[in-house]
Amino acid sequence: MKTIANRPPMTGEPDWTLKVPGRLNLIGEHTDYNGGQVLPFAIDAHLLMKVHEIELEPNEAPWAEIRSDSIEPIIHLDWKQVQAWAKEDPAQAAKNHPFQENWGIWPIGTLYALMQKDITEPKVAIKVQIISSLPSGAGISSSAALASGLLKIFSRWNNISINDNELAISAMKTEHHFAGTLCGLMDQLAVIQSEKGSLLHIDFLSYPPKKEWETRKIKLHQRYQSYQLLAFNTGVKHVLSDSPYNERRKACENAVKVLNKILKVNHDSLGEYSKHFEQYWPNIKDQKTFKGWLSEYFDELSAGCAAHAIFENFRVELACHALQSGDLDKLDKLMIDSHNSLDQDFQVSCEELNLACKVVKEIASKLASKQQKNTDKINGLPPVLGPRMTGGGFGGSTIQWVRKDLVEDLLDNLKQLENPYTEATGITPKILKTILGRGIHYL
Repeated sequence: MKTIANRPPMTGEPDWTLKVPGRLNLIGEHTDYNGGQVLPFAIDAHLLMKVHEIELEPNEAPWAEIRSDSIEPIIHLDWKQVQAWAKEDPAQAAKNHPFQENWGIWPIGTLYALMQKDITEPKVAIKVQIISSLPSGAGISSSAALASGLLKIFSRWNNISINDNELAISAMKTEHHFAGTLCGLMDQLAVIQSEKGSLLHIDFLSYPPKKEWETRKIKLHQRYQSYQLLAFNTGVKHVLSDSPYNERRKACENAVKVLNKILKVNHDSLGEYSKHFEQYWPNIKDQKTFKGWLSEYFDELSAGCAAHAIFENFRVELACHALQSGDLDKLDKLMIDSHNSLDQDFQVSCEELNLACKVVKEIASKLASKQQKNTDKINGLPPVLGPRMTGGGFGGSTIQWVRKDLVEDLLDNLKQLENPYTEATGITPKILKTILGRGIHYL
């Protein structure tokens, strides 16, 4: 039997290659686990997973070797050892696996998820090389991409048929059990199901009670062809398992229980309160007033979380219409309102995210004013739409649409050490230009 030390090196062309994108969320934050609506899309930055099949020697157990071009160490998995360990329940398995201190939680966590199914022993060993253009901690779902891609590879290695919905749920459970982040399903579905040129509208109203959700593709009005989507990476590390992310989720779950008791109903999520809002609060028309009503029953953070989760669904619905109708000013306001809600009510923004939003808006507006005096619009086109924070928060990135004629000058400004963001933070921001990309696929 070959030992780890003398296993053959990874050479030649791979037997198969998987491309796994990151994702950005245009609007609809912290709503996926609240029975709400989201509007993400896959980006063109991605993980490239190259898989080499290795013929096994007689009586040799299957194994997998996973290496990354950006993370150490190389991860080695013995199939039979993992199979024996995978008989433990998830909580125990998460404590006992041998990769507690490194990124090996993802390979072993995803293989654990597959081994809960009826699988047969692979006929070959595999070596997986991961080449990444996704920045870690930027709020663009590098973890969802990694988990989804590994599940896709391991399912093919183990000859398992797994549909997109099962793939997404297994990737989410890997984050829950092995990364300690109680995320929703948005990131995984965006990575897996996005189509090039469209945003993916997902309504989680029936999830989790019925394990169902609804999706539809949102095509852009031609007016958006004048804009470039940009992600502004603040350089502040985004690690949700180390942040109060889970605390916000628990506050939302508790809010459902308290509201059910107050109103004598039995709803499963805050999304259902969005659906029936006019029935319960016919005289409340804005989020600020609603938060005030909630404050009679909740502490400030819980009231803010519930108010955001319920009103964010209204913003997503309006954003879908604005994208399809070409209402640029409406989308601009919705994105800004969403950011302010995440900052002031859900309390997941930070100084750097807020500053990034301000800096992009100010620089783009000044550039537009230089081009055309007395107005910051050309043919009715605002210089920038948004910005707003995207992702779970506590760092990461902002998302914005910038008019194409301003993009290069904006990027040049932000590269300068004397730009307002770098002067205030000491961090040189990284700007990612992206498109509405395609979900996970084989090349």
